[in-house]
Amino acid sequence: MSKMDGAIEEADESMFWLDVLLLSEITRDVQARELRAEANELVSIFVASRTTAISRVKLHNQKRKEMKRKRDST
Repeated sequence: MSKMDGAIEEADESMFWLDVLLLSEITRDVQARELRAEANELVSIFVASRTTAISRVKLHNQKRKEMKRKRDST
């Protein structure tokens, strides 16, 4: 999960700096706005991927515990 967390943090930081550029009017470039929107989409994708991965790991661990309990009870 740490690599996904890093990707989320980097995309979020990119959004921050693009916001700084836009809000301070250092740039009014349409491309900067498009890049900010794309960074936002990437954050959303990465967060959803991390959430899915965490859910799958929890489910996998739960199944392993159930299988172990069944083996131990026989």
